Parts: sequence; structure tokens; C-alpha cells
Amino acid sequence: MSPTIDHALRDLIQPGDSGGLAKPAARWYRDLVLAAELGAAHAWDPRLHADLRAGLVALLEDWENSWQAEQALLDASGHGEHPPLSVHERIHAATLLAGLGDLRFPTTPEQWRAAPLTPAFSATGSHYWRYVPAGTHRIGADPEPAAISLPHFWIARYPTTVAQYRAFMQAGGYLQAGWWTAQGWQWRQTSQRSEPDWWEAQTTRESANQPVYGVTWYEARAFCGWLASLAAAPAAAVRLPTEAEWEAAAAPTRQPFPWGVAPPTLERAICQGHALPSHPAPVGTCPLGAATSGALDLAGNIWEWTQSMWLGYPQASGMIVDDVAAGSYFDPASCLSLRGGSHNTTSGDLACAARYGVRPTVGLGLGFRCCVAPHR
Repeated sequence: MSPTIDHALRDLIQPGDSGGLAKPAARWYRDLVLAAELGAAHAWDPRLHADLRAGLVALLEDWENSWQAEQALLDASGHGEHPPLSVHERIHAATLLAGLGDLRFPTTPEQWRAAPLTPAFSATGSHYWRYVPAGTHRIGADPEPAAISLPHFWIARYPTTVAQYRAFMQAGGYLQAGWWTAQGWQWRQTSQRSEPDWWEAQTTRESANQPVYGVTWYEARAFCGWLASLAAAPAAAVRLPTEAEWEAAAAPTRQPFPWGVAPPTLERAICQGHALPSHPAPVGTCPLGAATSGALDLAGNIWEWTQSMWLGYPQASGMIVDDVAAGSYFDPASCLSLRGGSHNTTSGDLACAARYGVRPTVGLGLGFRCCVAPHR
């Protein structure tokens, strides 16, 4: 990279101007985006590269900026010369971050082993595994919810990304029978499955921090099996959350949405009707949508598999389903529960009590997130 370009990028990336004064947040964020765009075709100085990535992460984590943007959208008044960044601008910034290497989530075996299980029941902090304490939760919609007692557990801050799933595939994910359930491995062999639906469309560098989609329940369970294999003697189970765990993580006080009672807006959830791309947005672009635990994207962006059967809800929502046969197309007894809604569903699917059920061999636009919980 030439000294002139290097100097220009450094000025854009720094949070202060040449006079030493701090830039307004929105100006700094747009400078970061411009730096990422201008430097896309150049070899990065390692220090500038690290500073740019850190700045883009700060942009995505800025809850206050997201709140200001929502208020500006609601009252249509704007905020001076440099209004806060919109969700569309944050999506663009996150897409640029994907090309630079997004370190907000673990990908390699070494990063997975280093990801702390931090028991911080808070929406603050950037740790990946989010703690949900033990307790009895009212699961299911009124008037007849079930009281389900759950031990403490940790849930992933984001849905599993393309980069994370690619690492599973590169580790031999479709060749290691020990990571699959018995029914899942039989299906994989019969179907000769070797990748999710629409995988080729997800292999661009810019897709790395989007939720992986087109994943069947069997594949999601195999990914969890791979994560469990990374620990020599796992002290806890790595699996999909049960439906009760998912709901407890999303709505510990039974609020309508993960963030509370406010109706969905684009600043809180990615869903149909916002002129967004035809695929999921990069994870974590809606910090206002965080649940109490700090987990993001529990509403919208991607439907998520759980480890619970569709039938028997809510009474059986805390039971862990280890395996299930594929079943016939019209057999509800073979269906497993999905939660969260997606980028192409309406706001009605974003409620914490909204659910859907499909067979374990269906991929479609489905994704997942993992949890870590005591063995039981």
C-alpha cells in the first residue's frame, strides 16, 4: 500500500480528527466504512487492519446509536448534520467487516476453546456464550402456560454463521459419523448430502458473518457434535436449545419480544417489509433487539432449530430429543420446533411465543444456534 493511501486510511480510521478532537460517532462510523471501501483492493498494514476491524465492531455494538436512529426514524426529525447510522448502513458495515475477518464469534477450534462461559446475565459485554440462570419459567402462551424448571445454561450470542459452519465442513463434518445422530447419519448416507441447501450462494467472502441457512436438523445436530468433540472431556453438553430454553433465553419475564413490549421495528429485528436483501443480514446488526442475556437475533433474520418436538408443547418443551426418524411428509410426530422468525417472515413471527414445526430433513431457509448446558 502506498504511503499516501496509508495516510488517508489512517486519518479515516482514527476516532479523532487531525486536530486531536474526537469525531462525532456517526462521522467516525462513516469514515470507517469509507476506509473499508477504499482499502478493499489494497494490502492492509496489520495495525491499520486491526484498528479498522475494532472500529467496525464498535459501530455494530453501539446500542445508543441504534436507539437514536430508531427515534429519528419514528419522528422523522433527524439529528443534525450527521444523523445516526441506519440499519441498512450497519448491514453494509457488517458486510465489509466480513471481508476483513469478523472476530465477534469463534470459528477455529482454538477460538472455540477460548470462548469463555461468562456468567454475566446482562445485555452488555461482547462474550459469545450468554448466561441464563436456573429457574422455573412459564412457557407457552396464555391462558395455559406450563411451569418448566430449567438448570442454568449458556446460549450463543448469535445464530451460527457461514464462517462457523464452513469450519465444521472443513473439519470433515460430513464424513465423521460420530458427530451425527444415528438417524441423521443414515439419512446423510442415503441422501449423499455434503452441504446445506444453497451453499454455493453462501460461499462469498461477504457472506461469512451471515447466519448459515438451508440447514436440516440433522446437520445442526452434527455441528453441535463437532463442537463437543473439541473438548477432551466436556463438562457440559453442547447441543441445540430445547424449546423451553430458547423461550427462557428470549423472554425470561414473558415479555412479548426479546427486547420487551415495544412493537418490532427495523432497528430491533430483521423481517419482511424493510427492503432488505433476499438473504439473512449479518449477525448482530440490530443491538436494540438484544434479549436480557445479551443474545441477539432471537427475533427475525433466521428461523432456528430447537431440540424439541413440535407436539407436546408447552408441557414437553423442556425435554431433550436426542434423535428422531425422518418420518413421512405429513406426519406431525416427526416434526421438530423452530423459533424466532426470519428475514422474510412478517412481524407476527417475531413474538417469543411464535413457533413452527418441520421434519428433520428440511433445510429451506433454516438455521440454528447452539447452547451449552449441564448434562442431564
